[in-house]
Amino acid sequence: MKSNIIVTTPEKWDSITRQWDDTKNLMDHIGLLLVDEIHMLKDGIRGATLEVVISRMKSLRKLSKTNQLRIVAVSATVPNLEDFSQWLQDNNGNPATIKKFDESFRPIKLVKHVFGYPLTGNQFSFEDNLKFKLMELITRYSNSKPSLIFCSTRKSATRSAEFLVSEATQTPKNPFLDTGNRKQLELESQNIIDKKLSGYVSNGIAYHHGGLVYSDRKLVETLYIQGILKCICTTSTLAVGVNLPAHLVIIKGTSQYDFNQSKVCEYSDLDVLQMMGRAGRPQFDDHGTVVVMTTSDRRAYYENMISGTEVIESSLHLSLIEHLNAETTLGMIKNNSMAIDWLKSTFLYIRIQKNPSVYQLKNCTKQNAKLTAENRLQAIFVKDIELLRDTRLVTMNQFHGDIMSTEYGKIMARYYMKFQTISNFIFLPEGCRLRDLFECMCRAEEFNEIRFHSDKGFLNKLNKDLNIKFPIKGRVCELYQKVSLCIQATLSGLSLTDSTKNSTTHSLSSDANLILKSINRVNRGMLAIFMEKKDYISLHCALIISQALTCRMWKDSSFQLRQIEGLGPQYVKILTNSGITTFSQLLQTESTRIEMILNRSAPFGNKVLTYTKSLPKITMKCTQINTDMKTNHHYIDVKVAIKSNNVTKMMTRIKTTPIMFHLIVGTTNGQLIDCRKFKNSSRGQS
Repeated sequence: MKSNIIVTTPEKWDSITRQWDDTKNLMDHIGLLLVDEIHMLKDGIRGATLEVVISRMKSLRKLSKTNQLRIVAVSATVPNLEDFSQWLQDNNGNPATIKKFDESFRPIKLVKHVFGYPLTGNQFSFEDNLKFKLMELITRYSNSKPSLIFCSTRKSATRSAEFLVSEATQTPKNPFLDTGNRKQLELESQNIIDKKLSGYVSNGIAYHHGGLVYSDRKLVETLYIQGILKCICTTSTLAVGVNLPAHLVIIKGTSQYDFNQSKVCEYSDLDVLQMMGRAGRPQFDDHGTVVVMTTSDRRAYYENMISGTEVIESSLHLSLIEHLNAETTLGMIKNNSMAIDWLKSTFLYIRIQKNPSVYQLKNCTKQNAKLTAENRLQAIFVKDIELLRDTRLVTMNQFHGDIMSTEYGKIMARYYMKFQTISNFIFLPEGCRLRDLFECMCRAEEFNEIRFHSDKGFLNKLNKDLNIKFPIKGRVCELYQKVSLCIQATLSGLSLTDSTKNSTTHSLSSDANLILKSINRVNRGMLAIFMEKKDYISLHCALIISQALTCRMWKDSSFQLRQIEGLGPQYVKILTNSGITTFSQLLQTESTRIEMILNRSAPFGNKVLTYTKSLPKITMKCTQINTDMKTNHHYIDVKVAIKSNNVTKMMTRIKTTPIMFHLIVGTTNGQLIDCRKFKNSSRGQS
């Protein structure tokens, strides 16, 4: 190994170790596994992955020849240290050493306050009414220093900022303005696109969330870091992203709407701790202050949590089936006995023995729920393995108890696919239409974190655009429909931001970027599934989608020229209006005419034409070699020759951007015969 230190996330290390060719030798190269913020185990989204990664490293340590791996886990808020000590025991069963450090070791002292208020109305109105308490808390605890106010929604952040501006402008002296920042804020506010935000910033207050354009968010962050802007109302996502330390952090309400569960839920403890972590500025303060605003009945809970007395639980049970499949694929689970050993190596096993009522395991019957912790885990393992078997992800030998991963199971692990997502793809009927396949992809569980942000009106308007290839029937009401329209708008070259600069449409652009980051992985898994199914028609449709996602446009798009280096959306639109829509039409156009149409100077036209000529020009020739009809089956030998006709012109471009090709061969009844993927060589291929 060339590096001495690897800094990674649990998800990335999970992905790497899933694909490691020789996991046993891996341990011979690693001497220390250092885990920061081990309390993240209880996080419902990321905690399971962290737990599995550590358990996997423990198992690999037992297989290592050197047995040199040390595991060190650190956290500021773990009361049940003995549980972690037992979980992280060495190969001889000796518990890990516990070291405790008190508050005197903190570089910045953190002062914490929890306020409980009577719940009147629903959670949304309760959180909204908390804004009337903000000015009092800021006045009492901010010491005229920077404040961050975390709100549950973008709308709440905006309304909270609006209220504070109203309060500040009605006082004789605006507490968020002084002689040092007033003129600069008035000047900088003119550079903000969002007009409402511009007015707030000039008064020393801002809101910040993913619905704003990047330039507005960046300017707000810069002004805050420089100490010019004194107060930001934001959403909880800022606690994980940009580092904006504050003297005072106010958590305005401790619940938010969870679209996965279709109800209002409390913040995870990790979310609260992340928000609290923004309090205290080492370079300016000797202490920071955190104020948690919650309901009266939750006050005691948060007092215990922020003081480090809330017990850390496992979250592995929430996604156990995906991780069981991954461990089976890796060979860590080969039979029932190894499965139980693996489950015993998890933090889930430690905690389910002490607090079984917390763990409402999926697929667990009432009868299984009454069993002891070990028997209960074994029962749920059997149920999950049966689900994996019924979905063709594993095979089971009933006589010997052997468990083996199928090719589908390996695909699920390789592409990090959710169980329900791969199940939907596997059980799609053969010969799937492009529209049905596209919809199935948009329904993938990987997009469950996408939310509606008061954007249904714009989406319904977008749905009526003639460039939308697969319009939604009726009105947009489900999240997969939003995913579909965001992807289609991108592939059709439609803007997700309207001329009014509405913040709602800016959030759509952000959502589209998030979707496109995940969809390639889902699409690659989908391709592999249809190759395994030998489904030629569905594979062909999946490749059409893959090609569209790679090029960011549909194959039959009238804006194909967007793929040419130097031609942005506006230039392509101008060329299209001039009747130039294809590569061949562009090549037949003189460079001087291109420059005249686009109002550009030479040698712009020549550069465009040179790049266009470097695009691959491929010919394919099929020749039947032999036919054998002597038996009941007919055998035909076919030679397929593929050749690049512009090898010389492609050579420079291929050095930086290899061109990938798929060759698929199928029968008229939809059966896949062959599928190959290869790179175009500068020497040409046949």
